[in-house]
Order: sequence, then C-alpha cells, then structure tokens
Amino acid sequence: MEKIEQTKKLPSKITKKCNFCRKKSLVNITCTKCDKIFCIKHRCPENHNCIHDYKRDFQIAEKIITPKIEVI
Repeated sequence: MEKIEQTKKLPSKITKKCNFCRKKSLVNITCTKCDKIFCIKHRCPENHNCIHDYKRDFQIAEKIITPKIEVI
C-alpha cells in the first residue's frame, strides 16, 4: 500500500504585532482612539504618535460641561 500523505492545513495563527515597532507580544493593547494594536511599551498615545486630535476633544467637552453665565 502506498502511503498517501495528506497535508492538513492548520488554522493560521493570527499574530498581532505592534503597529509601531512591529514586534510580536503576548499582551496586545488596542488604542481606543485610532483602533490600532500596540505592545505594552507603545500603549500610550504619546508613545505611538496617535493621530487622534485630543485638543479638539477637550474643546468639545469643555463647551458641553461649562454652563453659560447670565448677566445680572
């Protein structure tokens, strides 16, 4: 009998790499603003040069939170 080798395709492992340094890590963190995956070293927006405009978010929140003062 001939041995027929069947090549079974294993499910491909989804390896998630840091979008900044391109290294594989066990713990991957997704940035809530730019939705990219980063390692622990680059998890902060300042460390991965996040493209999100935080200054505009603060200005919008400031307008919502601060009430208008009426002149007496």
